[in-house]
Amino acid sequence: MNFTTKVDRALRLAQKDMFTSANGGRVGVSKLIILLTDGSQTPGGDAEDPERIADELRDDGVVILGVGIGSAVNETELSHITGGKKNAYTAATFDSLTDNEFIHKIKNGSCEIVSSVLQSTPTIATTQASSTDGHVSNPGVKPSSMLHLFWILRTV
Repeated sequence: MNFTTKVDRALRLAQKDMFTSANGGRVGVSKLIILLTDGSQTPGGDAEDPERIADELRDDGVVILGVGIGSAVNETELSHITGGKKNAYTAATFDSLTDNEFIHKIKNGSCEIVSSVLQSTPTIATTQASSTDGHVSNPGVKPSSMLHLFWILRTV
């Protein structure tokens, strides 16, 4: 399979569109991105450094949590994108995302961060690796509690 991973495009999309007032973003409300990836940024062409985009997002007050899935994930890149290892998680397979052990690992490891971010209802952008045509999907949801956040992770 000849797939590419465009983490940079996913982060730019979230930066440009997901936190606008038209999409539910509000001034003074915490903003959270949960980035799910099964690879690392594909270099070349018009690719940007996803770590630089993530820095811009953090400068704007956005918290980024990352979940790397599978053996092709570059854990160092994921850690840099999320601003540190405490915000970066890995799962061996997509099926692992529904394991109680994995859910508890994320919940226990990030409860303090997520609790402060979810005091208000944020827009959460999830993205998938893109195909060779560079298409990135971005279903946005607005959970009302941490339970919904973890339900999203369980149903991926």
